[in-house]
Amino acid sequence: MAAVPVLRRTLLQDGGTRHTIAAATLRGDLSRQFRGVYAEGDAVTSELVRVLSAVLASGSGAVASGTSAAVVHQVSIVSRPPRPEVTVLGRTGRASRPDLRVRVRSLGDGDIVVVAGIPVTALPRTLVDLLCDADRLTAIWACEDAIRQGKLTPDELDEALARSAGQRRIIRARRRRGLLEPRSESPLETAVRLDLYDGGLPIPHLQREVRTHEGHLVAVLDLAYDDALLGIEADGWGPHSVPNALYHDRRRANVLGALGWHLIRFTWADAVGRPAYIAWTVRETLSRRVGRQL
Repeated sequence: MAAVPVLRRTLLQDGGTRHTIAAATLRGDLSRQFRGVYAEGDAVTSELVRVLSAVLASGSGAVASGTSAAVVHQVSIVSRPPRPEVTVLGRTGRASRPDLRVRVRSLGDGDIVVVAGIPVTALPRTLVDLLCDADRLTAIWACEDAIRQGKLTPDELDEALARSAGQRRIIRARRRRGLLEPRSESPLETAVRLDLYDGGLPIPHLQREVRTHEGHLVAVLDLAYDDALLGIEADGWGPHSVPNALYHDRRRANVLGALGWHLIRFTWADAVGRPAYIAWTVRETLSRRVGRQL
């Protein structure tokens, strides 16, 4: 980590005073992370420092959880809440604050590990918590990313869900578990797929290879409906915006068209801002290509 969090009381025990702490903060030698917690050096550049500071600020028995735990486990998440999240073990009186979200929950055996010096919910428990509490896209993409990275298997996630049986919040988690597709390669692909699901459309094939009659690989489509020869591409801004990528995409589209494929492209703005447009466009195109109304 780029900086080391330290409790205010530790600074005082080591000979500091409130005046020297204030002076060090003004100089930039210390930065105040939370009430009673400072960090030495440039803490702004490290999310791990922020998470550990949040744990220290929450007292004994606190662990990083939710999206903060996902950061520690190096699992990709779509959106981070504006404040870190910690869980305290079965205690009351630990209210959330404007700069820190505190959950009071029980954690079972094996639910707590230490990663990079930070007490944190174990990855299976972290993902179950996300499936229960986070927004749907963040939760599903985090699980897909963790499985794709080989950090855990679908069976291990299912076992963690089974251990949480009986909790009211687990119903949502199980429903979301059924929507996971680890072959998804980006949160945008997952977002488009969920928009199609919400629109009542069949779930498309993911990472569909298209080859010429001679067997040469033309494209790997993000999503595809084979019976309609309809491909769907989720276009992130970076990979498809540079000239070489644009020229490649156009050549590829021409070859796909010659092979009978029709290609539709959606952006992040479409996926999160116009989900009904995505579902309508795909439904109408599918209906025309298969010759029946969907």
